[in-house]
Amino acid sequence: MAEASVEKKASLKPTKIKIGFKSIFSFVSFGLQIIIVIGVIGLIYLFWQQRNLIDELRNTQNQLTAENLSLVGQLQVIQQEFENINNSEASTKILLNLQNARLDNLNEELVSLRLGMNANQASGIWQIAEATSMLRLAQQYLELIQDITVALSLYQNSNAILAQIDDPALDRIKNLLAADIRNLRNIRSIDTEGFYMRLSDLSQQLDNVSLGTYIEPSAAFLEAGTEEESFFNSFKGFLARYFTVRRLDVPVDLPLNNQQISFLRQNMQLQIEQAKLALLQRRQSVYQDSISVVLMLAQLNIPEQDQQKAYFIRSLRELQGETILLNLTGLSDSLDLLESLMSDTR
Repeated sequence: MAEASVEKKASLKPTKIKIGFKSIFSFVSFGLQIIIVIGVIGLIYLFWQQRNLIDELRNTQNQLTAENLSLVGQLQVIQQEFENINNSEASTKILLNLQNARLDNLNEELVSLRLGMNANQASGIWQIAEATSMLRLAQQYLELIQDITVALSLYQNSNAILAQIDDPALDRIKNLLAADIRNLRNIRSIDTEGFYMRLSDLSQQLDNVSLGTYIEPSAAFLEAGTEEESFFNSFKGFLARYFTVRRLDVPVDLPLNNQQISFLRQNMQLQIEQAKLALLQRRQSVYQDSISVVLMLAQLNIPEQDQQKAYFIRSLRELQGETILLNLTGLSDSLDLLESLMSDTR
């Protein structure tokens, strides 16, 4: 009995082991099937997504192709319009050239009618040319030299020449010249020679003016030659050897040495020469700035004890306030009108 039970137990153990392996194998195979199914579903989903993406790209490509075709058509239309515009522009240029040629012919006919271009009145053109040359020379005198006398004489001669021509085309120019002559008579001329001579006189006077800070001699120095000195003066002289008394609110003016005085005098002379050059060149700002520098240096460095300081400064201020430019704003454009008339006759 005992042996039979032992054999029975021994036969039951392999059976249990076989059953355990089968259950594990079935569980693993079931898991693999699930994984395979999930993988297949995932591949199907990815394929579907890729298919949708390809469809969207195709639709986009079709839209771009359609837009490209539309742009090509618009470009062709624009090119055709541009060619039409070029053709119309070329035709317009041809018409414009024809109109300009016609206009030139009409201008020549008009000038011929206005100036009486015939054999009997051919001398009027030469008179107009002579009057134009005189006006041009007069304006050069006004702008460069600013000589009122010579310019007024040239204006009067030009007006006298034009007065000999009996032509309505010159009436407006004659009236303008008459107004210019009246304006020139009212303009005050600039005394350039006088200003230049006054600056030269100041330049010569500057050589005799004393420059540098003037220090008065002390009372002790003036009384040093006296034989008798009071006790107070002797005590003050004794203290002056060791102490110096001065005001703190007033700057100390130190005397200039000979080299500094020479440099200062040359600088003032140079500014006066620059003012003379600006006077000849009609440069108002440079002229006034140069005299202002000389005036400032004279006020600072010429001592009050010098008797020539007041006259020197007063002369500089008078020259500084002078105007060296003519006011020519009231003149007309008669010269431009005559030159335009001469160019039309040519």
